[in-house]
Amino acid sequence: MNQYQLVFNGTVADGHNVNEVKRNLASLFKIDETKIEQLFTSLPIVVKRNVDYDGALKAQRVLRKAGAICQVEEAIQNIQPPVMEKAAAPPPPLTYKPEFAATEVDYIPPTESTNSLDSPKEGIKGLGDIISGVVLIGIGFVVGGSVFMGDATWLDYCFDGLGVFWIGMGIYKMARS
Repeated sequence: MNQYQLVFNGTVADGHNVNEVKRNLASLFKIDETKIEQLFTSLPIVVKRNVDYDGALKAQRVLRKAGAICQVEEAIQNIQPPVMEKAAAPPPPLTYKPEFAATEVDYIPPTESTNSLDSPKEGIKGLGDIISGVVLIGIGFVVGGSVFMGDATWLDYCFDGLGVFWIGMGIYKMARS
């Protein structure tokens, strides 16, 4: 058998004012008006619980005469607590097993370069320096101008000087390779 509850949301019936409804409810429930005042501040509130449908409708009519409009809602029953399942066992730890073992023959020591400017990672030697120099000159142009445009400031000399230096360094590295 389904159970129902009566819920009051603070809605007052037409022709009634809030103070009159509070007095009527205090008289109906035989409680102090200050407690009714507290009920109006914590809306919505369940006025009647676990009654059959006919009983809920009867209580709704009584409260309606007092000036309070309530809704009849089906009470949620037979709620089963969630079933906790046993957690799966954690996977075994990963271990690294190399396919082959290093020997003295597998190790090739790096060769020392006689020139500190040359490095095997550069690809075309000096290209990165030339690009860096061009970027420095471009930043100087965006920031304030360029020595090559005339009317230069100290900042223009800094950017253009460093840019020309890096471009020259890149050309030097290209010529040596």
